[in-house]
Amino acid sequence: MPSGGVIAIFPVVEGRERELHETLNTLGNDIAGKRMGTGPRVEIARCRTLHFARMAVLPDPDRGARCSRLLLTTDFDGTFGEHVRELIEATSQPEAIWGCCEGYTGPEGFEAFIRRHIIEPDTYYIAFQGARRWTGFAARSNCAVRWPGSNRSPATNRSAQKWKRACAGRAASGKS
Repeated sequence: MPSGGVIAIFPVVEGRERELHETLNTLGNDIAGKRMGTGPRVEIARCRTLHFARMAVLPDPDRGARCSRLLLTTDFDGTFGEHVRELIEATSQPEAIWGCCEGYTGPEGFEAFIRRHIIEPDTYYIAFQGARRWTGFAARSNCAVRWPGSNRSPATNRSAQKWKRACAGRAASGKS
């Protein structure tokens, strides 16, 4: 399956910047969806094509000092169309995010909306090209990172070691 990436920048509708900030902060503060209730949600765990995703609100000096734009970056396996359909299907209340952006007309036009705002990079590097999702996690788990709630190094942290073994086992078995 070919790997791909999306880098897209969307102008935010003037007057909706605060709404978008609040929605993204709420999502970012509750990635697992345990506290949000019925609010907007992106079910990232449902996405089988996705390796990485980031959304960030940036200033838009081209349109004015008080204007903003939304940055979306993703790394994915499969086709662009499959990936974009999966993203919109995993999003409850997509208008809470994308409706704050100029040109969004609804889920049925999401693929064309994304395509209109893609920025093509001059160079694109994929560290784990062809590797399945768990292989990348297993490789990254060897980094010197502190486990949440621990002041011990990963080498002495049982939870981190257990997680690393699980990742390595899944990678070896070919499971994603």
